[in-house]
Amino acid sequence: MLSESIRPSIKFLLLENFERMPKPVRMTIIAAVLEAKPTHHVELIKEELRWILDQHDATPGAAH
Repeated sequence: MLSESIRPSIKFLLLENFERMPKPVRMTIIAAVLEAKPTHHVELIKEELRWILDQHDATPGAAH
């Protein structure tokens, strides 16, 4: 997710399927993004993850 060699559009395609990933993978992605050196690109990924997690929390019956 943080690799410079992967195009941003591919990363966002992966994030579109974030909820389908196993929970340990999701938690690893979140931890890596939170610990990453702040860049414009990382901030965009953080914002997208926030939106995904907010949507999940707003879904009735959503399990954590």
